[in-house]
Amino acid sequence: MNGPFADYKWVALAHDWAVFGEGFANTVLVSFFALVLALALGVLFGVLGSSKLKSFQVITRVYVESIQNTPLVIQVFFLYHGLPHLGVMLPIFAVGVLGVGIYHGAYISEAVRAGIQAVPRGQLEAAYSQGFSFWSAMRHIILPQAKRMALPPMTNQAVSLIKNTCAYP
Repeated sequence: MNGPFADYKWVALAHDWAVFGEGFANTVLVSFFALVLALALGVLFGVLGSSKLKSFQVITRVYVESIQNTPLVIQVFFLYHGLPHLGVMLPIFAVGVLGVGIYHGAYISEAVRAGIQAVPRGQLEAAYSQGFSFWSAMRHIILPQAKRMALPPMTNQAVSLIKNTCAYP
C-alpha cells in the first residue's frame, strides 16, 4: 500500500518520534508566547484605536494597515534576515514569537476595536459621569462588555496563530 496511511510511514513516525515531539513542543511554546504577545498588542491597539485622540488612531491605523497588508512570511523574513543588517540579532525562537505575535496582534486589535464600538456610547458617557478616567472606564466597564462581541473573532485568530506557528522552529 502506498498512500498517506501506509504502514512504512507509521514505522518511520514511531522510529523518529523524538523529532516530531520536539516540533510539537516548539509549536506549543511559540504559540503560547505569540498568543500572549498578540493579545497584549491587540487589546492595547484596540483601545487606542477607539479613543478620541487622533494621534492614537493614526498610530493604530499605521500598525494595523502595515502589518495586515504584508504577508507573515515577509515579516518573519525581515526579522530573521533584515534585523541583523541593523545590528539586531534575535534567536530563532524570538523571531517566531515576535513575527507571529505582532502579525496576529493587528488582527486581534481590529476585533477588540469592533467589540468596543459595539458597546453603546452611553456606557462610556455614564462612566465619565461617575468619575472614571478613559483607561479605568475601558478596564472596568467597556472591555468586559466588548468581550462578548470580540471573543468569536479572537478565537478564530488564536486558531490561525497556532496554525501559523507550525512552520517556524
